[in-house]
Amino acid sequence: MIVLGADMHKRSHTIAAIDAASGAMLSERTAQVGVRGFDELLGWARGLGEQRVWALEDCRHVSGSFERFLIGRGERVIRVPTTLMAGERRGVTSRSVV
Repeated sequence: MIVLGADMHKRSHTIAAIDAASGAMLSERTAQVGVRGFDELLGWARGLGEQRVWALEDCRHVSGSFERFLIGRGERVIRVPTTLMAGERRGVTSRSVV
């Protein structure tokens, strides 16, 4: 099983393909928002393997069009609550005091 985690932005989406069994990153791809970019990402993901799930941050004003695109093409999509992501962002941006 491949988990496709998304970093969603208004103009581009970056997808990281993770092997669910090992946690290893298999590949990463960035594409522009829109049908052309979405087609590119879907084709790339389908080339990685048959069993996959898309994990999109539940930020529908940014991810909604991509989510609808994927579901319309038979892809499995789960929404990741933004509260789960917030802690990770804080950990990356906070400074350690030594």
